[in-house]
Formats: sequence, structure tokens, C-alpha cells
Amino acid sequence: MKKLPFLLLLFVALFFSCGKDAEIPTVYTTDVVNVTDTTAVCGGEITSDGGAEITAKGVCWSTNQNPTIEDNKSTDGNGAGNFTSNIQNLVPNTQYYVRAYAINEAGIGYGQEVKFMTLNNDGDGDNDGDDDNDGDDDNEPEILLPEVTTSLVTEIDITSAICGGEVISDGGAEVTMRGVCWSVSQNPTIEDGKTTDGNGVGSFTSNIPNLVPNTQYYVRAYATNEAGTAYGEELSFTTLEGNFINGYEYVDLGLPSGLKWAAHNFGATMPYEIGSYMAWGEHNPKEMYSIDNSTTYGHNIGDISGDIQYDAPAFTWEGTWRIPTEIEARELIDNCTIEWTTMNNVQGAIFTGPNGNQIFLPSGGFATEGNIDFADAEGAYWTSSPDPSDPVYYSTFFYFYNTNFANIGWFSRYAGLLIRPVSD
Repeated sequence: MKKLPFLLLLFVALFFSCGKDAEIPTVYTTDVVNVTDTTAVCGGEITSDGGAEITAKGVCWSTNQNPTIEDNKSTDGNGAGNFTSNIQNLVPNTQYYVRAYAINEAGIGYGQEVKFMTLNNDGDGDNDGDDDNDGDDDNEPEILLPEVTTSLVTEIDITSAICGGEVISDGGAEVTMRGVCWSVSQNPTIEDGKTTDGNGVGSFTSNIPNLVPNTQYYVRAYATNEAGTAYGEELSFTTLEGNFINGYEYVDLGLPSGLKWAAHNFGATMPYEIGSYMAWGEHNPKEMYSIDNSTTYGHNIGDISGDIQYDAPAFTWEGTWRIPTEIEARELIDNCTIEWTTMNNVQGAIFTGPNGNQIFLPSGGFATEGNIDFADAEGAYWTSSPDPSDPVYYSTFFYFYNTNFANIGWFSRYAGLLIRPVSD
């Protein structure tokens, strides 16, 4: 007998709301603006409430890195969304570190750290550090940009490389940040991809991750002091070509079965792209995912891996590509380490196999009735296996959260989930 739609909606609500523990919120720190000698303005944006009410939010700051709410903090209301924070009672001519924070019942989430320097105001309006504006500080040495050189690029692989540099002069002020920056365009800056490799003068080594295979990149070392950011000479390198089956790239993670996992999702062309939301057993994405337009909901269908009638990768990518089985998804989870991260501003998780190779699976949540839920907090991917307890209405899927947790579950097959193809 076909299950009533309202019962299905009740299941979705229970499985993804009541059945799922609250997660720590995710929050983004905005730029620091309106900096004076004793005040500044910052704030943040709560990008996910973690499935529970935000009871407090604001920014925290300190003269030490990684400030927490145990240091100085503002309290700027509750609930999700953007907020602005007034930072007060600062010391002139002092470097501060600030992070946005948000609290729910699961704990405290912090945004990325931003640093700023208060102005050096002595009270007479000339900001020169003396009382009579007699020009005595003209004898103070001028602070210049640092001098930095770029090291050769080595150990170039499919998705990574090693570079680095040497800060040969601090310009007369402490080098507070150094590393390399890279881009597919010339003259990369710290607004592009970058590493952060300590501070001060001297040599450093940088690991460049999450690159695209067979792609030319440009890289420069950088160093930052209070005068600004200086760059070393620009170098270029090309990542290795990678491995392909029938024109689609795969990654060998060193799994016990030897199974190869695709480098990107079905419907995508890059590892960080979400790709297509797919109803289970269908070939094409849709604008609306409902019981009424599902072709497999209510039908007793066995495992579809490799069956071109139902398996979208097998039908579209051809060759030996197919949708993974539940057993194969479980092998991925059981044999890989999982780390929630972002790639090209897309949230998701890196799965690192026993041999050290990696795949990035974007988060994307799932699509039902015209809505996409949990897009920034959960990845949900179909397997080919029907739910053994109800092979008419439900199928299994593997999922992971922004807490680095992953597992196997079951879902109504009319919903739109993502697919990461595999090949023997």
C-alpha cells in the first residue's frame, strides 16, 4: 500500500529534526572598520544555526591570537543572520585579534580570526605621538614593506604542490603573517588562495592543497607588516594530469576493494561543484522533487548499481561508471578520515584514504518539494541499494555533517540527493 504523503513529511521532519542532534553554529567574521585609537566596528554573519536557536552572538577580541568569549566580548542579540558589534575601551597603537561567535545548545562556534591595529592618537589631534607637534618624530625610521623571495615549486602532484619563501627583511616592523598565495591568473594576492606559515623573518615552507589536475597555477610568496603586504617573484607550475575512465577523472583512495571514486559529483565538472540533485533511480534532475513525479517511488526495485534503466552515472557517463552500493559507501566511511572544510567557498568534507589520496564531497543537503534543506551543514548522497526493510518506498544513502561525522541512512526515494559515481 502506498504511504500517505503526510506520513512521509512527518518522517522527514522526525529524521532530520528530532532525530538529529544540534550542531555547533557556523559563523563568519566581517571586516573590521571605523578603527580609531580606542574603538572599532566589526560583526558577523551566522551561516548555520546548527539546528538549534542561537541564544547569544557577538564578537570577542584580545591582544592574543584566537580570542574567546572568556576574553573581551560584545553581546549583540540572538537568532541567525547578520549583526554589527561595537568594540570599545581599546588601547591606542595596539594590535588586536577579533572573531565573531555564536552560541546554541550544542556549544560555541567561532568565525575566522581578523586582526587590526588601533590608531596612535595622543589626544591633540595630530596623531604623531608628541604633545607639541614639533616634528621630533621625524627622526624615527620609516617603516617599509617587507622583502620576501619565492622558493621553487616542488613535489607537484595532481591536486597539491609545495612552495615557500624567505623573508629577508621585515621593513622595520614585525612580520605578522607570511606564506604563499596562488591563482589560475597571474599576480595572485592574499585575496586568492593562500597559506599562513608563521611570522617573522627567515625561511618557510608552504603546502598548497585542493588544486585542480592538469591546470596551470601562478604562485608568489608574501609577507605582511604594519606597512602592508609585499610579494616575492611570481612562479608558475602545472598540476599533474590525473587518472581518467571514459573521460571522467577518478581518485584511487587505497580502499581494500580497490574501488575508484570520481573526482567530482554527477552533474558537476569540478570537485567543489554541487552537481545535480537526483531522485533515486532517475536519469535527469528536476525543478520539483515530489511523490507525484517520482518514477520509482512505490515500486519494488532491487539494487540498481550498473543498471542503465535506473543508474544515472551508468547511463550518462557510460563505461564502468555507476552509482555506489551501500557496502561501497560504508567502505568509504570506515576507511577514510573525514574533515569538514571549504573549497572555493563551498562547504563540504575531504575524505582521505589509507594511501593519503583525497576526494572533496561538497555539502548540499537534499531537495524536497521545491526546497533545499541543510545545504551548508550536511552532505547527502544516494547509494544504489534499496532500504531492506522497505524496498518499495525508501533507499539507502550516506551522509556527513559539519562535525566530521558520517553514516549510512535511508531516505524516501522521491527526494533529490547528490551522487558521487564510482568505478571498479
